[in-house]
Amino acid sequence: MFIAVAPKAAMAFFSTILHIDLTSLVRVVTWGSFIAGLLFWSLGPALYAALLARLYNSLAPR
Repeated sequence: MFIAVAPKAAMAFFSTILHIDLTSLVRVVTWGSFIAGLLFWSLGPALYAALLARLYNSLAPR
């Protein structure tokens, strides 16, 4: 949301955090890419957490 509201400030902020120059990158955010990114960054960690929970439960003593 930060990138959608203030793209130049967001790129400057993330350039500082990541120690690389991101200002020359052009990223067009469309509704499709926004929804795809939202799904990826929501479902990816959820599946990873489920995998870790299953692994933990299978290794935990009963």
